[in-house]
Amino acid sequence: MSRGESNPPRLAIWLLRHACPGSHNQALTGDLVEKFREGRSHGWFWKQVLIAIAVGVLGEVQRHWPHFSYAIAGTAVPASLWKRRA
Repeated sequence: MSRGESNPPRLAIWLLRHACPGSHNQALTGDLVEKFREGRSHGWFWKQVLIAIAVGVLGEVQRHWPHFSYAIAGTAVPASLWKRRA
């Protein structure tokens, strides 16, 4: 494996560090990079990053369910009233 191939995709690492909610991003990033350097593929790395982001976002929605519900209702109700007037 050449030196360029031993580095995971930079965009995937950036997304993992900045778009994945949670305080465990540094440890997760290190674990994924280690596995990648042991021979995992770019596709595997991207899949793990996307799963981590999805799990993090769903966890945040679950923790903040009342706020999320109010935000959805606060968007849907005015939009439905606005459509009825037009």
